[in-house]
Amino acid sequence: MSIRRSLRGVLQVITPAGTHHLYPSLSERVYLIWMFRNFRTLPLTVLSDAQRRKIESMVAKYRRASPSKCDEILGSVELVAEMKKPVRATVVAMQDLRGRSRPA
Repeated sequence: MSIRRSLRGVLQVITPAGTHHLYPSLSERVYLIWMFRNFRTLPLTVLSDAQRRKIESMVAKYRRASPSKCDEILGSVELVAEMKKPVRATVVAMQDLRGRSRPA
C-alpha cells in the first residue's frame, strides 16, 4: 500500500447522472483499499450489506472532489440500476419450458 494512495486517494462513484469523486477519511481510505484489493470497479450489487451501507454513507456525507485533482483513485463503485427482465417474458419462458418437458 503506497503512502500517497492512503493519504490522497479518492473514491470514484459512477451513477446515471455521471461520475463523481469523493474524499473519504483516512480510516475509510484504508477500508476502501482493502475492499478494492482484487478489483478496481465493483457494482453495488456484489457488495455485502455492511459494505453497501458504508458506501452509501460516504456518498451522503462527503464533499465531491475535482476530477482534475484526483491523484489516486482507490476504486470505483457503480451505482447504476441493474436491468431486470420483464415479468411477462419470464412467465412466457417458464410456460415454454414446461411445454417442452412434457412427452409428446
